[in-house]
Amino acid sequence: MVNTELTELLDFLKIYQPLSALSHNTLSQYAATLSLSYRKKGAKLLTVGSSNNKLYMIRLGAVALYNTENILITTLAEGAFFGYLSMLEDKPLHYQAVCVDDCLLLECSKQNFDEFRLHHLAFDKYFTHDAGDHISTATPGQVDSPLIFYDVGEILSREAVCVEDNETIHYAAQKMTAENVSALLVMQGQTLKGILTDKDLRNRVIAKAMDVSLPVTQIMTSKPITVDVRTSLACAQLQMMQENIHHLPVIENDNVKGLVTLNDIIRVQADHPVFMVRDIGKQKNLKGLVTISMRVPKLFCQLVRMGTKASDVGCIMTNITDAITKRLVALAFEKFGHPPIAYAWLALGSQARKEQAAKTDQDNALVLASGATQEHIKYFLKIAHFVNDGLDACGYVYCPGEIMARNPKWCQSIDDWKHDFRQWILRPEPKALMHVKIFFDLRCIDGDESLISELQDEVASHAKSQQIFLSLLYKISLEFQPPIGFFRKFVLNNKGEHKDTLDLKHNGLVPIVDLARIYMLSSGHSEEYTLKRLKLAASVEAITQKSADNLLDAFEFISYLRIQHQERQLSQGIKPDNYISPQDLSPLMRDQLRSAFEVIATLQKALGQCFSGV
Repeated sequence: MVNTELTELLDFLKIYQPLSALSHNTLSQYAATLSLSYRKKGAKLLTVGSSNNKLYMIRLGAVALYNTENILITTLAEGAFFGYLSMLEDKPLHYQAVCVDDCLLLECSKQNFDEFRLHHLAFDKYFTHDAGDHISTATPGQVDSPLIFYDVGEILSREAVCVEDNETIHYAAQKMTAENVSALLVMQGQTLKGILTDKDLRNRVIAKAMDVSLPVTQIMTSKPITVDVRTSLACAQLQMMQENIHHLPVIENDNVKGLVTLNDIIRVQADHPVFMVRDIGKQKNLKGLVTISMRVPKLFCQLVRMGTKASDVGCIMTNITDAITKRLVALAFEKFGHPPIAYAWLALGSQARKEQAAKTDQDNALVLASGATQEHIKYFLKIAHFVNDGLDACGYVYCPGEIMARNPKWCQSIDDWKHDFRQWILRPEPKALMHVKIFFDLRCIDGDESLISELQDEVASHAKSQQIFLSLLYKISLEFQPPIGFFRKFVLNNKGEHKDTLDLKHNGLVPIVDLARIYMLSSGHSEEYTLKRLKLAASVEAITQKSADNLLDAFEFISYLRIQHQERQLSQGIKPDNYISPQDLSPLMRDQLRSAFEVIATLQKALGQCFSGV
């Protein structure tokens, strides 16, 4: 591979996880293992029941995945991986992969794939431990394609442009130009006779110098393939692929309702998280990222309407935030120069836990390599200001408490971070812990993950045995308790703009998050996500399996009510919040919410008994 080609390939690879976490030399080694293949549109890459021994990455084009019933699961774009699950499970494929367009694919053999997993933790973790968390692969069972959930009738934005079958080619071409369409329907009264596309004009008229005064019937495609108005977009796309066409007349009760095009389907897919992450990685400036971020509320609403699990919505929304953050960090390096020492950009709070919803601010920090000088810190503060300002411009507002990397308190060396954590754990003060408990939820977004692992190990080694620290964390957590009173009555907010409502975040989700954090810290383990922390708590017998399951159900249910509420607000043009009126819930939903609050209250009380003598 010549230097120019290698440089272009490395520039492409380093945009996407997990390759973005590899050093330049390691990434070059990985690139050397890849082979490049070209596949035509419609080519079947993988088939159900067959074996697979390659990891595929899309360099150009798009690939559709279909399940065993030939129903579209998702469409993968540039930078997406597929094929690895069958290698990890050593089982036959349970889906088929088909090229939507002409594709260039980067292929890595199973031997090289296994070799890189063995020697590179971030690479292995992406494809194994975190396989259900990231969205760039969109493998079966992860992020469903929105095409499954829309009928063609739902996306028709205008009536079809039509001409009568006795009109001339010249008239038809003029009408297509005037209406700015790529196809029109040829009618005989109310009967569809044919379709005329811009491709027909190029191939049958211009290329053959045909007389444009002839009737349009001379060049139209007669008896065109049609779809019913209730046909799913997934089926419409599949039909287009199979017939190699880009336009389908839409019929309802034998009457023409409109025309659906491949571009219409692509527009729907553009708000799919896979495509959004891809687009974020390609942006050259802040303006482009701001434009994409304006699509995020629409994505959120789309996910909720599709019935996506609340935990999956949180994961997807957080992955969008992660992608924007990583791109801003890269743009900052382009502006201020390559980082002089190793670093790790940290997400804190809900972003670290992958629990973001429609309304969120930013909480982040920077960890620098040991020995960072004042000049190094000065450089990284410039980076931090650029990224924090960029996140704010993209809708992730500044943290009111200034827990951001631009704050010199939260941009420091690994040694200083260790010192801070030791102080918080070994010499805890209630007021200080109240403000810094968010730092016990941390995750590396960009940079050297080993710095974070080192910090997490430090925390885990000290926290487990520090009963005073854990007891204070528990007492602080009681600031937020479930709003349930005597006789299972809700305790509503009694004043202000949110009078007669329940705060689902602070009185529902936060208590569970706090419980899960204390369980994790007292176990001496490191885990980033609330759901996994609760499962960990059961596995180490900090709580019973039934208690863990009840908390998991409560967390999912309250999160579900929250995202449903926020989706309704966004759809009505209202700024989303976390306050819901019980009167807006059905009797069954109210009863379930009471039960969820009771579970939280019971386990808060049970944990308190563990610290009764401290």
